[in-house]
Amino acid sequence: MAYFAFRKGIRYLRQLAGLNYADAVVLPDAQRSSLHNMYLNGIFSSFSDGASGSYTNVFMVALRATDTQIGFLNTFTQALAALAPLPGALVAERTGAYRATILWPSVLARVGFLLLVALPLFHIGQPVIAAAIIIFSLRSFLLSFVGAPWAAAMGQMVPLRIRANYFSARNFAGGVAVIAGTLLAGQIITVFGFPSGYQTVYLMSALMGFYASYVYARVPGAAYGSLEGRKPADQNTQRKVSLLAFLRHGPFARFVLCSCALSFAVSVGGPFIALYQVRVLQFNAATIGVLASAELAMNIVMQRVYGSLLIPRFGDYRVMRSLRFATGLVPLAWLFVRDPIAGALVGVGVGAIWSGHELANFNGLLEMTPEEGRASYIAVYTVLTSLSAALGPAIGGLLTDVIGYHPLFIASGVLRMLSAVLLVLLVRDWATKPIPDHSVKEASETL
Repeated sequence: MAYFAFRKGIRYLRQLAGLNYADAVVLPDAQRSSLHNMYLNGIFSSFSDGASGSYTNVFMVALRATDTQIGFLNTFTQALAALAPLPGALVAERTGAYRATILWPSVLARVGFLLLVALPLFHIGQPVIAAAIIIFSLRSFLLSFVGAPWAAAMGQMVPLRIRANYFSARNFAGGVAVIAGTLLAGQIITVFGFPSGYQTVYLMSALMGFYASYVYARVPGAAYGSLEGRKPADQNTQRKVSLLAFLRHGPFARFVLCSCALSFAVSVGGPFIALYQVRVLQFNAATIGVLASAELAMNIVMQRVYGSLLIPRFGDYRVMRSLRFATGLVPLAWLFVRDPIAGALVGVGVGAIWSGHELANFNGLLEMTPEEGRASYIAVYTVLTSLSAALGPAIGGLLTDVIGYHPLFIASGVLRMLSAVLLVLLVRDWATKPIPDHSVKEASETL
């Protein structure tokens, strides 16, 4: 009896964690193994990012950076990230070396953690602040460089029928890892303080990140199908991809425009919520870690709800449309927070909103882009949304010195609502009408 209860419990745990993502289809052993390795890669990468990412702005505060400097840090990271996707896509498509294009820049980005470990050893001042900005910006560039090839590779690896379930499962497991990393890092920083607390966190992030790269390296080149090793028909032609050539694809162009509007709206106020928590609400690193974990906990739970229930029933577009309006409530909610409990409640709501929105948006992006040249389409999307996001932090940083945090959050909320209205007006449900297959080759012929 106990044995059957144990097996039943394991089955429920597998369903909760999403490990049944491939039960609906018959997959070759090699493909199933590749998906499993990518699943593990997501876990270790997420732990690394969770341990470090939630405390970037707090680390800059510890270095005695100003709000304006932190605003420009976010702008620089977004701007360099905006420059990276297109060359990343071009390298992958022209060489056919998707695996190497994704692996080695990721490894170099994780070397950046080791540089951050060494940074507090020097005298704290403007040169150290500048060095931190450079390191964070270069890490952003490298991680964005691999983004489009990675998305194209995942579109090739994951069958359409299980995409929502697989990505929600991978995000669920990654979310658990982010919570673990965020909570552990918050406690380490609170106990050991500056600089040893941050040094320990960045060293831990580096080690976990390197292991994630090792797991990824175990995915064979064959898993990329026709992508790996494929080269363009005319290898002597070295044309630059024109953004306008891709944006002639009307549905894709409108999708990108609406995403750019949302990226700008979020980046105006989003980066300053952590600063608001530290400077106005007087929260310490451990409290911020708990708040981030509350948001992530709801995020990973709702990932499974959206991926296995709501999106299959209502479709990506309708879920994304509803949640895009809800994003406007996020900065407004912080106007009413006075203590960590209220902050945790806001975090729970934020997790419920963004988990479904990002999953539906990613699935929609894959549907809006054809298999041929998908990496370049995704690169164009990433470039333009990153450029839009790069404008926000610098503007927000300057505005906080003039109007304060509350008016800034109100402005961000209103802009998010307007971006949702733009989506309703310009983008139709892609599930109701086939998207024309405008390939990169076709776009290149217009150059």
